[in-house]
Amino acid sequence: MRKETVQVDKKRGIWRVTTADERWYTREAADKTTGLPTIEFRPSITYIAHHYPKGKGFENYLKKNGDDADMIVQLAGERGSKVHQAVEVLNRGGKVKMGDKFTNTRTGEPEPLTPDEYWCVMTYQKWWEAEGSDYEILGVEETVWPEGEGSEPGGPLHFAGTLDLLVRRKSHGQIGVIDLKTSKAIYPGHIIQLTALALAKQADWQAILQVGYTLNKNGYKFTETEKRPDLLAAAQAIHAYETSGERPLQRDYPLSLSLNLPKTTTSPKEETQKNAA
Repeated sequence: MRKETVQVDKKRGIWRVTTADERWYTREAADKTTGLPTIEFRPSITYIAHHYPKGKGFENYLKKNGDDADMIVQLAGERGSKVHQAVEVLNRGGKVKMGDKFTNTRTGEPEPLTPDEYWCVMTYQKWWEAEGSDYEILGVEETVWPEGEGSEPGGPLHFAGTLDLLVRRKSHGQIGVIDLKTSKAIYPGHIIQLTALALAKQADWQAILQVGYTLNKNGYKFTETEKRPDLLAAAQAIHAYETSGERPLQRDYPLSLSLNLPKTTTSPKEETQKNAA
């Protein structure tokens, strides 16, 4: 059982809380009525988008893999997270070496990239070398916490999240958000997540960059996608229906477990002799 709490924005005091099936962002705030300090929670946009059906293709994938499906999804998440960490190093002007270690989100331990993960990072570098000259990087792994109109509970901007890449296209000056994926398919949840971040940043366009892509010779696929606020609203409605309140699910866990079995003064040996008689 693992719970991860990470400070993702020290300047703004924002923390990310991740459990097995939930992700929230939190920060200290002042109660609007009393002025007293309080803790404000925002659901992660990834967590909200997770509530929207992934479609028939994903359902067939789960059926095909049966009992192994959950483990495959977990391993894919670990792979994606380590690739994101490595790509962030590149986007900040650093260098990624084959033996460099990145955090495994399931175990919390640093470990080297697998050959497959390293190849994913190589294909990102390949995309940048082929197309990156048209982009000016404005933000990398930026924590997004919308403010103002629409960010109140129930509003379309009531969420928080992490933006992979914010760029300006030099050719026409428009600002866009790019989401990095290691999956072979683009699911509705990806579009929802990206739409939310694009709306929060008032971006002109949005795109998904799939790295480690095996269905073409480039090894990557860059896809501009349409903003879909209607799908975002649907996901938020489903999330609101299936969750309770505006805080993470709270449970009390004892440090140890035992059964309150009746005590007996008869030893196992005496009990055996008694039964034999």
